[in-house]
Amino acid sequence: MAKSSKAEIKEDVVKILNHVTETLFFFFEENEENLEEDDEALDDFQYFMWVIANVAMGATGMTITGRNPDGTINAVFNPVKSVKKFIQEEHVSEEGDRFFEDIIDLDDPKDIDLGGFEDLFMGNK
Repeated sequence: MAKSSKAEIKEDVVKILNHVTETLFFFFEENEENLEEDDEALDDFQYFMWVIANVAMGATGMTITGRNPDGTINAVFNPVKSVKKFIQEEHVSEEGDRFFEDIIDLDDPKDIDLGGFEDLFMGNK
């Protein structure tokens, strides 16, 4: 693995954030109206998805460590202990905001279905 320049690291971070943003867009765009007719609505929605992508990847503790000669990106992840605390400390949240960890009890990881991506996540693909 070659050491990446700051510009290359930023390029890789943006590439990953764009993928997360595009995925969010796919799942949430059907709830939006006038995206194709209203440039301002599209810009606002795209910005909203971009912010979510940034906060989500920040909460995973993603740090780009370099790029391989084949173009693959190396990253380490150090997920925050509490997403709620991360959002409260690092980003704007308001009194009364609801948080996942206040409502949902997380299951044991060995019991979780990875939605057909287990081979990819486990390095078997």
